[in-house]
Amino acid sequence: MGNAVVMVCDMQNDIARFHQRPEEADRVVGEIGKFIAWAREQGMPVIYSCVGYRPDYVDVIPRLAAPIKEHGLLVEGTPGCAVIDELAPKEGDVLLTRRRSSSFYGTDLDLILRSLDVDTIILTGMSTQRVVESTARAASDRDLRVLVVEDCCSADSQELHDGALRAIADWFGQVSCAEEIMKEFTS
Repeated sequence: MGNAVVMVCDMQNDIARFHQRPEEADRVVGEIGKFIAWAREQGMPVIYSCVGYRPDYVDVIPRLAAPIKEHGLLVEGTPGCAVIDELAPKEGDVLLTRRRSSSFYGTDLDLILRSLDVDTIILTGMSTQRVVESTARAASDRDLRVLVVEDCCSADSQELHDGALRAIADWFGQVSCAEEIMKEFTS
């Protein structure tokens, strides 16, 4: 078994506030909190992948610009763009800001992973069908082992969540519950 990192994707105030299933968002916050506490005990690095835009939104995806601008969402440096308090990064964690769905696109994630000699990426977060699936696909294309923690991910509907997990499991990585992954990696 090689070196693994845990990624916490899009667990930000604005994203949680607009989640279509608030009870599900609350559940996944608790599950991710437990999972990253365990990961830190194992000495695994934790990387936060957050989407954020400049105040003028020059870097937002054009087809998504209107609703994001209308609500003033995800502006870098604002409370809405910050990681939710319950999952706040700790000293030594890596905070990665991205402009698109994949945590790799236009970021230095690949460099960070190579510097840490990582061969396994463990994904958690919202939304399963966006950042989690996009990052899983990109990680697989880079020959990384991809593990998705199904009970530490969420989407605006169960259908979207399940579809993304099926797509990932079909070709790009392994989908498992937190308990199974903890058993595999507990030292």
